[in-house]
Amino acid sequence: MGEKAMELFKEMSSGNSVMEHNKSTFISLLSACSHFGLINEGLSYYYQMEEKFGVKPVTEHRVCIVDMLGRAGKLKEAYEFITGIGEPQKAGWDEAVRLREMVEDNSLKKLPGYSVIDVSVG
Repeated sequence: MGEKAMELFKEMSSGNSVMEHNKSTFISLLSACSHFGLINEGLSYYYQMEEKFGVKPVTEHRVCIVDMLGRAGKLKEAYEFITGIGEPQKAGWDEAVRLREMVEDNSLKKLPGYSVIDVSVG
């Protein structure tokens, strides 16, 4: 439903909507673009987020972009995107450690997931 996500976003952007764009709006939109291979559209939304919509990109948005590029087999572009961010190498680790500790302290369980890689030969 990637096309539907973009359609709803455009509806929100039309000025007739009472809803405003926020961090979660763009996470959902970029994730939809990622899952449906809409790379050009996803990158366009990402690069317009702050300037056009006033939403500052955060780690979750960047993860969506890396996921999108990775799913499309554009690993070089994903690497260049990551290295172009310019964040310190430790960025995110403190938060990840804190989150893991919180999960363990509250005896929460993470459901297992799986990944699929499609390898085309020829």
